[in-house]
Amino acid sequence: MSLKLAPTNRHDSPKAERRKALGAYYTPPALVDHLIQTALGPVIEAACRQDDPARALSALRICDPACGAGAFLIPAARRLGEALAGVSGFDVDFALKEVTARCIVGWDIDPEAVRVCRRALARQAELDDSAVQVSCRDALWVGGEGMFDAILTNPPFLNAIERRKDSDACLRAAYPELGGTADCALYFLALADRLVRPDGWIGMVLPRAALGATAGDRLRRDMRHRPREIGLLAQSDSFDDADIYVTLATLGPAGPATVVDGARHASGELGDPNWWRGARTLLDGPATAQARSPSAAFQVEAGMTVGEAYIAARLAADEPAGAGQRLITTGMIGLGECRWGERPFRFLGRRLSYPRLAPSYEAPASLVRRLERSTRPKLIVAGLARCLRCYLDELGECQGFVSTYHVTVDGDALDQLRALQTFLHGEQASERFRRELGASALGGGSITLTKRFLQDLIR
Repeated sequence: MSLKLAPTNRHDSPKAERRKALGAYYTPPALVDHLIQTALGPVIEAACRQDDPARALSALRICDPACGAGAFLIPAARRLGEALAGVSGFDVDFALKEVTARCIVGWDIDPEAVRVCRRALARQAELDDSAVQVSCRDALWVGGEGMFDAILTNPPFLNAIERRKDSDACLRAAYPELGGTADCALYFLALADRLVRPDGWIGMVLPRAALGATAGDRLRRDMRHRPREIGLLAQSDSFDDADIYVTLATLGPAGPATVVDGARHASGELGDPNWWRGARTLLDGPATAQARSPSAAFQVEAGMTVGEAYIAARLAADEPAGAGQRLITTGMIGLGECRWGERPFRFLGRRLSYPRLAPSYEAPASLVRRLERSTRPKLIVAGLARCLRCYLDELGECQGFVSTYHVTVDGDALDQLRALQTFLHGEQASERFRRELGASALGGGSITLTKRFLQDLIR
């Protein structure tokens, strides 16, 4: 699936600024066409095999629960109308009116998007706006199961931090199959699994991270609808104003899955609840022998919490020498080296060349204790990188910033820390890192390291 994304034409779409705030991005036509083929196509084919295909097609229900300006619903209505005309003897215009009024359903929380979508569907079918089933509502609170034959959607890409805090507890109660850090796209995936009939199909644009995010483990394991095609887009600029890798996910009744990555493709059972790891296994074959770390009692802790990092950035001094621990960001960590002092680095709004932090009465007790613990030998591991990177702080003079991890060992044994550093920089460890966590890669290719993965890797 080598998709060539043409320039987008969005003159009739809601304003980009508001859509971005909602986590919504205009879906390129090439992506829409592909998901209509893979997810709506089987639904239409099944209806056409019925004794009365015209009646079966007219009874279909197709929904986009985050419809935006109608990127999916408009071509879906055309495709369904053409199919109805082909089996009924109706002319295409009449068939399009029928399916638009009967079969197409759209929801969105943005009133302007709803207005644009409703008007576009009505104009295409030569209907009054009131005849179109597009309404302003938050789909995540829609009850019921098995209401639709297909769902086609590009859900909002909002992470747990960007969501409204007052709705988080209610969402977690409504979707117990998801963890608390699940992003909005995973909630829409759970919603689609509920709303689509058991023999129906789902076509979704998902952030690649949704394939392997820990918060979605239970959902991906227990879903009624199983992956039938996973399309891994190679570029991270598929959407204007969004530097993110996306996946075209087609789900349907149980069956073998096809994984497509550019010109490469493979088919087989995708039994792993980590769909990214399962997809890489189908494409690349089984992993090499399990990477094993040196046998020692290692401990892992985060460099800092986000809250502590904001305080540390405010209190940090910029001094080549002096009191306090050297603050180390993930970007300073190379393969066995630390770039502290080589150039200015960003610290949450500040640029510092020699960032240091000493215990202070202004610092919370948790941060003071963290600084005290950091005065021992340790590995500081980058939390965001293309491959595993760590630096051995032999003298215990450094403190990792946010998005880093400290690894210590009983007895502060430097030989054990050096052996672990060699292991982490080896190809086997990095292969496992990419295979298990690569779905989280950002536009630049950097992968987010998790504490759980690091603990499992080195135990």
